[in-house]
Amino acid sequence: MEMETLPPLSPTMHRALLEAFGDEEVSDSSQEDSLRQCDASPVQSRSLQMSAAVSPSLETMTATWHETMSPSETKGKGEDSPEAKRARRSAIEKKSRQRRQNVLRRMRQEVKQLENVYREMTKRQETTGTLEESNVTILKQNYSQLSLVTQALEEDRVKMLKLLESHDVFQRTAEAMARRDKLVWDTGVPPSSSFAVELGQRSPAECYELVRETYETIKRFDDGGHFVSTGANFMGWTDKRKYDEARALQYGFAKTFPLESAEKLLMQTWNVFCHADTMAHLSFNASVTTRFEIVQQLGDDLCIIRRDHKFPNLPLNFVTVHIVFRLQTPTGYTLCMRTIPAPEVKNALEPHEFYYDVFHWTHFNNAFDDDGKPAGCEISTGGYIADVKQLVSKYWLFELVMSVLRWENMCVAPLFLKCV
Repeated sequence: MEMETLPPLSPTMHRALLEAFGDEEVSDSSQEDSLRQCDASPVQSRSLQMSAAVSPSLETMTATWHETMSPSETKGKGEDSPEAKRARRSAIEKKSRQRRQNVLRRMRQEVKQLENVYREMTKRQETTGTLEESNVTILKQNYSQLSLVTQALEEDRVKMLKLLESHDVFQRTAEAMARRDKLVWDTGVPPSSSFAVELGQRSPAECYELVRETYETIKRFDDGGHFVSTGANFMGWTDKRKYDEARALQYGFAKTFPLESAEKLLMQTWNVFCHADTMAHLSFNASVTTRFEIVQQLGDDLCIIRRDHKFPNLPLNFVTVHIVFRLQTPTGYTLCMRTIPAPEVKNALEPHEFYYDVFHWTHFNNAFDDDGKPAGCEISTGGYIADVKQLVSKYWLFELVMSVLRWENMCVAPLFLKCV
């Protein structure tokens, strides 16, 4: 059987076949080959360009065939045969189908990649959530422990503050005692060996016996009659006096303060009697040098004090040890200062010292009007002067009046303000 030579293809048919077979080859090849071809190196691209430049192109070959064709062969070039149209249509459909398949393939690959990314993110989120829950649990435990530590530290802080406060009180007390000792020894009063004498501590029974005896003496003074008065009224104060059987002078001054309370004046007077500077200011003028030492204190209402004072024009130091106490009476309150026996001090006195006796008291009686309503406070102060030398001294008589005025100025109000 002889093989017949087919006539040459028309340019249109040739082009359609090339497109069809070219698409078929592309569909048979994998996407990886196409990607490798796209990602080929510049050297390969240049080599392909050079080979394309050397080998004739399809258009050149078609043009060559067209030129060598006979007129009879090129008769139907202007019109496409039905076969060519079908072939071209089939090629176009095939190419479109392959293109859709490639798009679907790429989309499947992208979906797979996205699923992998989502799976990894889900795993990471689950792991992170578990870690966060464990971290929250650990943080809660740490917070509870720190709360307990904070509470313990706060309790320790309160204890330390109390301890620090007690240490501070002790330090201030020690400093005050040191200053007091310094003031006791360095007051300007000529030194004496009697300063170093330690007085024996009296028992509460002995102290209260002194108080009872002193109060009975005060009551006898208040109940006794036949007082002599000058009748004068000096700054609202009235006076009375008399001599007892021992020729000791008993004196008294009285004044009513309608705007004051008995308890208030008692507290202020007690503070004056129990402090060195205020007591010195109350008893003497600024030219007198004084020494003040609390020897014993029994509760808040009784203390034993030693006092020394030196007048500038006298060669003597006046020394006394007295008890100061306050008590409540049916009519108000009473404050008293009285010298007590101190044989230890008397035996240690030097020639320039003189032990003197002092006895002074003040009644703070509640005053009432005619209707029985409170009407202020009535002050009644009195005392004894047993030393005849003091009686003849105009200085002592003048100091008695001045001490009363100083007390009013210190405990009630300045006198110059009351006179305005």
